Amino acid sequence: GTRVLFVVDRPPCQIFEATTTGSGKPRILLEGLQDQVPLDVSPDSRWLLYLQEMENLGILPLGRPSERRLLRRSEGVQGFGRFSPDGRSLAYVSDESGRDEVWVRKFPDGAAGIQVSRDGGTEPLWSRDGRALYYRDATGQQLSQVTVSPGEPPEFGATTVTVGRWRRGSTDVRGYDIAPDGSLVILPQLTWPGVNIVLNFDVLGQRKLAEASTGLTR
Repeated sequence: GTRVLFVVDRPPCQIFEATTTGSGKPRILLEGLQDQVPLDVSPDSRWLLYLQEMENLGILPLGRPSERRLLRRSEGVQGFGRFSPDGRSLAYVSDESGRDEVWVRKFPDGAAGIQVSRDGGTEPLWSRDGRALYYRDATGQQLSQVTVSPGEPPEFGATTVTVGRWRRGSTDVRGYDIAPDGSLVILPQLTWPGVNIVLNFDVLGQRKLAEASTGLTR
């Protein structure tokens, strides 16, 4: 929690790094002639997963920009990549089958691809303990949960609908997250562009989450 990664919205999009304390100036973490957007950092803070040209997932060993590479070459468009909590797998979205589906691959070699969703899926996110994988269905109105048995490769079990009749605005940003206590935080509608940073989250954030949860259960 000592660093934050971001892009500046002017072409080409470069990935910058800044400290959360505000000390020093932001520095370019990854530059080039192609648009690049940070997606996730591995649990051991050694790897950056990023989106290149809005269609390919890239891997960067932090501190060694010359060793960046694509996760794998694919005929489809990739996105929404996330590391598993143990850092041994990646969940992401690809339309290589003809529509968006959620896939999981070993990390760092990108081998042993497993298609998790069957009827369309996007916005995958692992539970805090790595024993569940969530994703939004093709309609955008349901959030599904798949049980996971961690391993190499992980095994995926039954799929259940966690949130149904979910209405939200059209956006490229994931519409939900998982709080530190493991509970789901659902964002009914998002606006873009803009980033809001909440200070004193222990007080203000918990109050907002409680209000949002109350609204969703009505």
